[in-house]
Amino acid sequence: MAGPAGKDNPSHGPEYREAHPPRAPRAPPAPQAPPKLRIKAQASASTGCTDNRA
Repeated sequence: MAGPAGKDNPSHGPEYREAHPPRAPRAPPAPQAPPKLRIKAQASASTGCTDNRA
């Protein structure tokens, strides 16, 4: 590390902050699907998607 962050380190300058905004410390992930649907999708994927062979 050469120099303080943001001064001599381009990877932590304003451009870096614009491209990579600071993430929330520990924000809960937004549910993309109801738990039942997600569990069913994982189960069918792990069994080889046998119900798609019709």
